[in-house]
Amino acid sequence: QAALGALLALLRPSANLNYESADNVLSAVTQMLSVSLHRAARPPTDARRRRQRIELAHRHILDHIGDPSLDAAELAAALHMSRRTLYTMFRDYDLTPAALIDDIRMERCTHVLRDAQQRERSIAEIALEHGFRDATSFSRWFKARSGSSPSDYRRGK
Repeated sequence: QAALGALLALLRPSANLNYESADNVLSAVTQMLSVSLHRAARPPTDARRRRQRIELAHRHILDHIGDPSLDAAELAAALHMSRRTLYTMFRDYDLTPAALIDDIRMERCTHVLRDAQQRERSIAEIALEHGFRDATSFSRWFKARSGSSPSDYRRGK
């Protein structure tokens, strides 16, 4: 903004600058613009880099939520980091990879179970679509998290 202000000042008819003064102002403006461009092009901060990495993890989980092998080890491998680094990254957000995977699965499953247009789908089909190997393990997991079976939840009990 300062650079733009200086340039506009040069263009005013009342600016009674000689060539030497104008050259000094243009040199200062060039330096300000150079500094601004260097700041914009510098590598991301640690906080921004961590946020980008957690967003990549979240995107990977969303894209692979139906994969039964989706777990911390698979996520770490997909993100090209160690499990320790992955857990450290999640700790900054008071989460674990497993908790985020479970939360996303729960949110998606509850949405499907309550969707009137999907009433014809079996519990087993919903379970398999969301990364469970069978309906029984899904039902146990769902009941432990929600307090009701998937069938009861679907009926609104």
